Amino acid sequence: MLRFAPAGSTKMVVLTDGKVGIGTTSPAYRLEVKASVTGDWLSRIYNTATTSNPSGLLVRIDDA
Repeated sequence: MLRFAPAGSTKMVVLTDGKVGIGTTSPAYRLEVKASVTGDWLSRIYNTATTSNPSGLLVRIDDA
């Protein structure tokens, strides 16, 4: 397990099975973000590229 713990408080972990936790030390999913947020967004993902065809976020699910 890899821990990112500035000032003695764990902020992020990467488990040996590849699961990543932000705000939790025991993620159950590939990426788990846990926080208590009031009056603001939990996260933001954006692309500041200046090309003519920038991409943002792709979420895909495949059903075999």
